[in-house]
Amino acid sequence: VDTTDLSMALYPADEAVKDRFMSNLSTRARENLAEEIEFLRNPAGGDIKAAQKRIVASVRALEESGAITIERGGGDDDDE
Repeated sequence: VDTTDLSMALYPADEAVKDRFMSNLSTRARENLAEEIEFLRNPAGGDIKAAQKRIVASVRALEESGAITIERGGGDDDDE
């Protein structure tokens, strides 16, 4: 995923979401991404949505190719 798209997509996210995402990056990648997000100045909502859509498309392509597996909630409700 392009770093510019990632920073744009995370710009409006809650700090908890950003922290969760950043905790899965190397120190250097985390610093670079945080810096890119910091330098964004009120990006247009359409630009944010477009970046988010490109990321979702990349994730779906990886899933379809078998490179990653996405576990979705709402499957079996064994606890009920």
